[in-house]
Amino acid sequence: MEEYEETLNENRFPPKLQTILDSQLSEIKGTVAKVKKLEDLAEHRS
Repeated sequence: MEEYEETLNENRFPPKLQTILDSQLSEIKGTVAKVKKLEDLAEHRS
């Protein structure tokens, strides 16, 4: 995820593409956060 962010910050993409890539990054971050919460819940239940 960090590499993805770095690539977005280091390159200039056309506005439409930048919007899509930013949206994908947001979805990735959301998914990672959900997985972490699920892992934490599973850990506490064990």
